[in-house]
Amino acid sequence: MPKRIMIVEDDFFIATSAEDGLVDHGFSVVGIATTADEAVELAKTQKPDLALMDIRLGPGRDGVDAAIEIYASTGIRSIFVTAHTD
Repeated sequence: MPKRIMIVEDDFFIATSAEDGLVDHGFSVVGIATTADEAVELAKTQKPDLALMDIRLGPGRDGVDAAIEIYASTGIRSIFVTAHTD
C-alpha cells in the first residue's frame, strides 16, 4: 500500500506540481490544504502518513503552527518545504 501524503501549500501551481511528482513516484495524495486550519482538519479526517508543509501560508497562521498542532493532536509528522530562498 502506498504511503499517504497530505500537501499543505497555498500556491496552486506548486501544490499540483508536488502532487504530480508524488503520484509519479508511487505515493497516494490524500488532499491539498491551503491554510493552517484546512491542514489541521485534513490531517484529522484523512490521517495521512506524512504532511509536506509549506512554511508560509499567506495571512493567518503559518505552516509551523499547523505542523505543531497536527503533531500534537494526531502524531503526524511534517516535512517543511518552501519555494522561498530567504
